[in-house]
Amino acid sequence: MENEITSKLNIKEKELLQLLSLGLSKNSVAMHLNISKYTVDKHLRNVFEKLNLHSTVAVVAYALRSREIE
Repeated sequence: MENEITSKLNIKEKELLQLLSLGLSKNSVAMHLNISKYTVDKHLRNVFEKLNLHSTVAVVAYALRSREIE
């Protein structure tokens, strides 16, 4: 079940969170999702804004705590 904050995330943003939480680097995430590393950065900036967080570590920690990624 999604909470009201993470329901704002699109599918790619959720996939990004899942892969980052598995310990993949941004370059590895880009290769896995078949997108550029710049697109990964753009998705990550969108997640920062939507969740009002300011670092990749904070975003992944939030995702793990809220059990939004599976």
